[in-house]
This record gives sequence, structure tokens and C-alpha cells, in this order.
Amino acid sequence: MKQIAFTWLLCILSICAYAQQITVTGTVTDAENNPLIGAAVVVVGTTDGVITDFDGKYTIKAASGQSLNFSYVGYREQTVKVDGRSVINVKLSEGELLDEVVVIGYGTVKKSHLTGAVASVSGKELQANVARSASAALQGRVAGVTVSAANGQPGEGLNINVRGISSLSATSPLYVIDGVYGDINMVDPADIQSIEVLKDASAAIYGVRAANGVVLITTKRGKIGKATITVDAKWGSNSRGVPEYDVMRDPATYYTTYWRELKGMYEANGEANPGQLASNALITDSGSGLSYNVTTVGNNEVVLPDGTFNPNARIKYADNWEKEMFHSGLRQEYNVNMNGANEKTSYYLSFGYLDDEGYIVKSGFTRYSARLRLEHQFNKNIKMGGNFAYVNTSTVATSATEEQDQTAGTNMFYVSRTMAPIYPIYKRDENGNFMYDSHGRIVYDYGDTPGMQRPVSGNSNALGSQSLDDRKNGKDYFSGNMFAEISFLKDFKFTFRAGIENDNTRQMVFQNGEYGQFTAQNGIATHYSTRNMTCLHGNVLLESIR
Repeated sequence: MKQIAFTWLLCILSICAYAQQITVTGTVTDAENNPLIGAAVVVVGTTDGVITDFDGKYTIKAASGQSLNFSYVGYREQTVKVDGRSVINVKLSEGELLDEVVVIGYGTVKKSHLTGAVASVSGKELQANVARSASAALQGRVAGVTVSAANGQPGEGLNINVRGISSLSATSPLYVIDGVYGDINMVDPADIQSIEVLKDASAAIYGVRAANGVVLITTKRGKIGKATITVDAKWGSNSRGVPEYDVMRDPATYYTTYWRELKGMYEANGEANPGQLASNALITDSGSGLSYNVTTVGNNEVVLPDGTFNPNARIKYADNWEKEMFHSGLRQEYNVNMNGANEKTSYYLSFGYLDDEGYIVKSGFTRYSARLRLEHQFNKNIKMGGNFAYVNTSTVATSATEEQDQTAGTNMFYVSRTMAPIYPIYKRDENGNFMYDSHGRIVYDYGDTPGMQRPVSGNSNALGSQSLDDRKNGKDYFSGNMFAEISFLKDFKFTFRAGIENDNTRQMVFQNGEYGQFTAQNGIATHYSTRNMTCLHGNVLLESIR
């Protein structure tokens, strides 16, 4: 009997020893030793728990034999046994992709629970790609999504197709920015938290407008902690990705090559002395003549009757159209943002500037952007917020991208590879010196000088048109949306959202009246201005299914 009583006493003492709690303190950090604010620390098997403060520190009571579970959004959970220790510091690593939360329709879900065809691109991935727009940043990053450009004009919007072209007319997907329809090209990539592409039935909740897929854009919000100011600067250059063809650049080679063509024509016609006839007809202003003589000898002496270039001829000038029209353009981008949050309020404010100079002379794109996102939790049931953005863009376009100017003579790509080296960009006097007008400006050669009518792309000069004409497009874009969330009956959440989008677009084209095809009209100027305003509102009721 005494032995039984002694055994029970030992058990009671063991239980009391196990249940005796100690105070545990420590710090929770990430892989770079930055404190994690608001990380959850819970005693395993109980409802006891705390969250870390602004320095990532915590204090909790637990028994020596119990374990602590550490968790933070976006990081892998970690469980540590107390084992009598009073100080436990924990370093959390970033979570696996299966725990990533993605946006679908009007809600979110963990990727591990996702069954639909949804592709997600994080803001870090977008920032790794130096792109002038969010659509450009998607290139090559999402399977089944094709991103293409109609031309290389800086600032030009890109075409996005989800799983191919599904219609002969409307092929673009629906863009939803923070719950409101918007323009993907008006979002600064630096402000994007993530992009989700809905490819299948996941997009059905948006109706017929989602027939070509849905692109959901979530912008950044404030992070819990002290106010953080981030400055980001990027510099680069724009140049042709594919070099020009290897074309004939030497006037002497061009003259002799063309002479052989003329001689062959005369021989085919049975003419006597075809070599001399070819030399006489090489540089004339009629028939098959080239019109321009850029040498120091007479027109019929440039190429001798035996087909050799006159050794006494000196080339006075030879303009390189490609080098004059294309160059390396400077690209510079600056972004500044300030963000912060506490238990109730979060804010994100950003300003951006992009100057993207094109590789065609006098072409480029400039963008100023600003964004403010503000959210406040009034109490455990009511949350309100707003997201406002303003974008101003200015584009200096080229004749090759304006529909009214798309002719062979003004298309720089066509001219650079087809214009013979004997035809100058600028007018020259008889000694080969540049000529200037009464304003002191260099005069472009439009191939319309009497006695020197250029047989190719006459009365035009692609570089002259680009330099003397103006083609400018501008846009002022404002978007704003506000929301209110009301949680009730534990499992229900009602969201009211209202938004407005205002788009003012301007286009100005001026074609000079001093030189070229519009001299008779003293020039032509056109100006277009459009304004589109869209107002949206929606109500969503969600039930959490446990």
C-alpha cells in the first residue's frame, strides 16, 4: 500500500514539473537577419500565442517540454522545442511556391489548392526584367501567353494573347487592376506586387469580356513596420537587335555594277558598241539613268567602256543612310516609393519617371507616374481603402509608325537598305560641300532638283521628314477606385467597390511645307483629341467555407 502511494506521488510530482512554465523570449528574423514584424508565435497544442513587435521580438510562457510554432506570411513555418531554454531566436526562410497565395476571380487561394489554369508572376520577377511597361515585362514569363509588338516605337502598347488568337477581331484579354478594369500599359512595373493570368474557367466569373482570358494585376501596398523610402535608378541603351543587311555602300562599286546591267540590256537589244552606250547612259536624268554623279569626272566618263571605274575619278561624298538614321538611344528610369503600415493603417506612395529614347533619331517615349494606395481597418468588421493613379505620357513617333506616312520613301527601315550610296542625304554644291538654307539649317536632298531627279523614292527624304516634321502623341490618364469591406456572421464578407477611369489622348502631326511632297500646300497639320471616361461599381458577397 505504501509502495502504491509512493508511485502516485512520483507521478504527481512529474506532472507538476512538466506543467511548470518558464518565460521564453527571442527574436524572429528572415534569412538576411531583418526582423519580421507581426510574426505569429504559438504554443503547439494550445491557443496561447503572441506576435512579434517592431523589432521582431516576442515574449511567451511555455512549459519546458512544449514546442513553439513560428509562422509568417510568405515564409516557411518552423517548430522548435523549448527544452528548458529561456531564449529562442528563430530565422525563417521564404515559403515554397505551393504556399503562395494567388488571385482568382474575386478572391484568393493557395496555389497548392488551385485546380484551374492560372499563371502567377511576382513583382520580383517583373523587376528583374528591365521593361517600360507591365505587358513588356510579361514577355517569355508565362506559358501559353504570347506578347508581341506591332513595331519598335518606344511607348507603343504590346499585343497579349492568352492561348493563341481566338477571334478575328477582339483578341486581347481583360485587364483587371486591383479589382477594377483598366489599362495594363498605364501601370508602372515598379508598382506591381503580382500578376495572375486566368486561362480557363477561372476567368468565367468575369463573363463574356473574359473570353480571351483575364490578366489580374495587384499593386503594392504598405508593409507593416516603420516608414520605408526606396529609390531605384536604372540606365541603359536602345539599339537595333538585328543588324542591317550587308548592302552595297561604295559608289564606285555601285556605278560599275549598274553599268554591267545597262550593257547587258543593250546587248540583248542587239545594239552596236554596248559598252560605250552604257557609259553614256549611266548618268542621265531620263530613261534608265542614275541622275547623280558624285565624282569629279564627266557623266559619261565615270565608268569606262571596258567596264572599269575611271581611275582619275574622285568620290566627292558618300552618305551612309543607316548611320545617319539609327543610333544608340539612352534609356533612364527613376522610381521613388514610400510605404509603411501598422495594425490598422497601411499606405503606399510612389513616383516614377521614364525617358526612353528610341534608336531612330528624334523618337522616344516619356512617362511620369504617381500612385497612392491607402487602407484602414476601422474595427474587426469594417475595412476601407482607395487606390489612385495618375500617368502622363508623351511619345515622339517616327514616320514608319504613323499610318498616314507609311510610304516607301519615308520608311527608314526600307530606305536604309534600298537607297543606293550615290544618293545623298543632304544637298551638296558642285564641290561636294553641304548647302544651308536662309535659316542656317542644313538642306536635305529630296531628289527633286532639276536635272537631278532621283529615280528611286523621288520627292522624299526619310531622314528629312523625320527631322523637319513633328509626330507627337500625348496622354493624361487617371484611375481611382475605393472599396469598403464589411465582415459579419463570422463567415461572410461583403465588398463594395467603385472606380473611375479617365483617359485623355492627343495626337498631333505636322508635315512641313518647305521641302518634300507638301510644299504646294504649305504644309499640313492635323490634331486629334479624344476623352474617354468609364465609371464602374460592383458588389461582392463571399462566404468562407471551412
